[in-house]
Amino acid sequence: MDASTLPEVPGHCRLPNSLTDDDQKCQNCREPGARMVCGNCKVADIGSLSTRYCSRDCQKAHWQEHKKICNARRRFTRAIRVLNTIWEAFAELTYVNRVMVTGKTDRVIHTTLLGQNEALDHGGWTGESIFPGFSPDVLGGNEDEHVKQAILQDIGGNNGNDIVTTGLSLIKSLLTPVCSDMTEIRFKAKGCALVVEVGSSPILDAHVILHAQTQSGEEFCIDFTGARFGWEEKMYPWRTFAQHRAESLDSRLALGGTNLHKALIMETHPADQSYRAAYDLRWEVAEDVVKSITAFFSEKKINAWLFMSQANSTFPSQSDELVSRATMAIHDSIRQLTVERGIGRWYVEVQPTRFALRVLRDEELARKMKKVWLSQKQVDKVRLRFAHLPKRRMEKACLDKLSDMVLKRWAKYMYCQHS
Repeated sequence: MDASTLPEVPGHCRLPNSLTDDDQKCQNCREPGARMVCGNCKVADIGSLSTRYCSRDCQKAHWQEHKKICNARRRFTRAIRVLNTIWEAFAELTYVNRVMVTGKTDRVIHTTLLGQNEALDHGGWTGESIFPGFSPDVLGGNEDEHVKQAILQDIGGNNGNDIVTTGLSLIKSLLTPVCSDMTEIRFKAKGCALVVEVGSSPILDAHVILHAQTQSGEEFCIDFTGARFGWEEKMYPWRTFAQHRAESLDSRLALGGTNLHKALIMETHPADQSYRAAYDLRWEVAEDVVKSITAFFSEKKINAWLFMSQANSTFPSQSDELVSRATMAIHDSIRQLTVERGIGRWYVEVQPTRFALRVLRDEELARKMKKVWLSQKQVDKVRLRFAHLPKRRMEKACLDKLSDMVLKRWAKYMYCQHS
């Protein structure tokens, strides 16, 4: 999102109580000022949701009517929490963009893309993994958690639609089993608390949320990536979201529709090689996470619906175990790709007039590149050698020297192969 299209940022990180659907009336007798809350379905972390009563007698009298709604809400909100925790770990561990935060003014986060030489130094010459994990260095000294999450969910993904493309299988494995219906909605945000200023493709610059209906018929918005606008909530009653977070609802698609559209765009308008490779590899990692979740449920002889229906006494520990298993699967998948198979690493492709930063996808080429890559010590030594020069001359001298070193190592490798 570039400066010319930045929305205004007068909004709240978290909607105040005055803007939520909580009217503080007893759900049984409708008396105002009810203070008791049903603890079974209360939500105060990922959103704001409560069912109020003025007395235990009213709560008891209302239970048969509330029971179905209560249990459906509990399964639904548990699934959101589990999926959100896994997604945040996935976003951090598979962060690939070469972007730095340069500052924040008036709730606008200013960023810059690394230049060619900086990008090459960040792995191109040395064959580093494209998944180094999110580094605090990206934030440029801004330690605000809201800034971190905005970067992860905006630049780190695909500008708000990553969860319904890369994360689609995760949604289907954990969330759809506890819903009666789910669709994707593209919308224009209002009331942003933060925005990220960075160049991006208009095709991908779309925020997508999920419109979900619980198994009791209630309608909610699920927004896993709203942190890109500084928003803390992951779910809202649908009416609250439509009134206070959405300027307009632009289009509605069946679950998976955004992913199909994106696949078509990428086929008809081929993306940059490194972007497409990173997208495909992150998809592989996400699929491995889903396999780990499926295996977990199989071991427990349970499904997602039953898992989210567990008693309050057992669910927290079981949830922690599932999240731990899924997070470990992310680590294992990245290691298998980048260490065991040798792909998912940066390399420099020599072209007639320039050097291009690419991502390894071919295991045979990966075996060859191991003989060509430089060590970080060698790169640092070259940078130090020319550090006294003016910046542009220094960068050109470093590029010439490092590329010459790579070409010589490649020539030596090819000679050894044919001698």
